[in-house]
Amino acid sequence: MRVVEAIAMASSTTCFAGPGEPLEKHLSDVAECLTQNKITSLIARKLSRVFSVKEEEAFDIIVLAGLVHDVGKAHQSYRGTGNNGFFPRHEYYSTVFLERLIVKAFPSVAARISTICNLKEDSIFTVLLASTAFHHYSSKDYTGSIERLGEFQPLCDGWRNAFRTWNPSSETGKKLREAALELAFEKLEASSCYNQLLSAINRQIEPRILYAASAVLGVLNECDAEVARRNRSKAEKNY
Repeated sequence: MRVVEAIAMASSTTCFAGPGEPLEKHLSDVAECLTQNKITSLIARKLSRVFSVKEEEAFDIIVLAGLVHDVGKAHQSYRGTGNNGFFPRHEYYSTVFLERLIVKAFPSVAARISTICNLKEDSIFTVLLASTAFHHYSSKDYTGSIERLGEFQPLCDGWRNAFRTWNPSSETGKKLREAALELAFEKLEASSCYNQLLSAINRQIEPRILYAASAVLGVLNECDAEVARRNRSKAEKNY
């Protein structure tokens, strides 16, 4: 009975991406911005050649970065503070979610997930994880580990709507979308992936991975800032 009540409570709870901005709207709008941005197509074309994947698959991966980058803001520890825009280390929880998402959609990746988290695998998933983990890299201190953080227990599940409205064109994207919807209310165990990524940026990174992640981060952060500015400005006016 308590499990049913918890799910019902989460379904009725609104999670925020910032002051007055519902999380599901932010994620959907960032994904839409990436979809419409001409730069996304140019980056996808380059990634398809560099990592030997289809262009539509690379495009879907970039849009997925927009859908998952702030998922961690749904964590229950932000209850009551989210609408004030205070989400310390939310990118850790987003990374926990994304790592589990990749493995759920592609079980064969589980055997090499540590290599990916260490930025040593030359793959599109490496770029995706790096982009999600470091979308606030320029504005935060990444010198320490975050061992005190643990499992990802969502406070809400409304942000699933952002994934519901996503319409990927590649088989990879479709599998990731399906897995994301299944994971939306699961409690996810703590992961070492984020700390591995933190350690990896202090080493020499394979140029192809570094440049690819930087390109995706550039367009992601541009859309993230644009959407947040627009939505939060509207919220202030309505208030």
